[in-house]
Amino acid sequence: MRAKPFNPTQNQIPKSIKEENLIKAIETSGYPLQGVVASKLLKSGFHVTEEWGFRNRDNNETRNLDLAAYRSVQHDSWTTVGPSVSLLIECKKSIHPYIFFRAVAPQDVSWFPYVAGLPHGGITIVQELDGVRSLHRLLSGAQSFGLDQLPFVVVGPDVCAAFSRAEASGDRVILSGSDPFNAVIMPLANASDHALHIYGYRPNSDRVYPRLLISVAVLDAPMLLVESPAQSSHPVLTPWVRVTRQEPNLDQFAEGRFRHYGVDVVHVDFFDTFIESHVLPFANEFGKRAIQLGAGPMINGGRLPNVDAWDWNQISEFKQ
Repeated sequence: MRAKPFNPTQNQIPKSIKEENLIKAIETSGYPLQGVVASKLLKSGFHVTEEWGFRNRDNNETRNLDLAAYRSVQHDSWTTVGPSVSLLIECKKSIHPYIFFRAVAPQDVSWFPYVAGLPHGGITIVQELDGVRSLHRLLSGAQSFGLDQLPFVVVGPDVCAAFSRAEASGDRVILSGSDPFNAVIMPLANASDHALHIYGYRPNSDRVYPRLLISVAVLDAPMLLVESPAQSSHPVLTPWVRVTRQEPNLDQFAEGRFRHYGVDVVHVDFFDTFIESHVLPFANEFGKRAIQLGAGPMINGGRLPNVDAWDWNQISEFKQ
């Protein structure tokens, strides 16, 4: 075992632990993978925080996510809008394959991804009829900027509602769904809720800082996709899927009865392509649209020429 020149003689590995077993344990843990992913993000211009702290919504305890990465997009000091993108990341290394099951029913992902920093969680469309102002609807952040129509969302990867990890048990292979779900999806869902809170709009400010929140699970493990029940005997290797999760919304004052989460699961050897060819073009387009829209509709509400048929660039600030 290597040692620093100033290492004291008492700082040694105990004889009860074999060096090769210790090295193997280190290599199979998530920490080396976490460093690999952090290095890739730094090269792509992100600011990276390792062991990003957040509060668990179930018991309010402090937990840590492997990585959080931040990058400003389309910065323009002359505008009142400062768009950015944040990646919330969990890293998992395993010799056991992960099996993803493509959703059979069509999935509504018009809410994906979440955008933090908006005064009302989105843009409120305000109408005025006979001098009476009414709030017609609240557009999600994704809808407000037309993100739900961009390739990252519409084309994107296969959307899955379930996944498992395959583990050998003698001559059999057992699929476990609860462990990977609790280790991958739930920490990212909790971290997403925390990020929406801490990156919220600052009251009484004339500037808005909309921030894309993209949850990512980076796997150093085989990834297979079952494309349909009829093709369960023919899984296909894939480096990128999107796992969605729906939960009841327990906040009686919140908009909507359900809360949705989306996690992009990416193989580590596809991560560079995922960032450079998919995330950054998507984030840059979001930044352009946020600046074009301006802070007015986000703070004061928006107006549409036709509330039944519209596009994001038709939203204008509601003014009396």
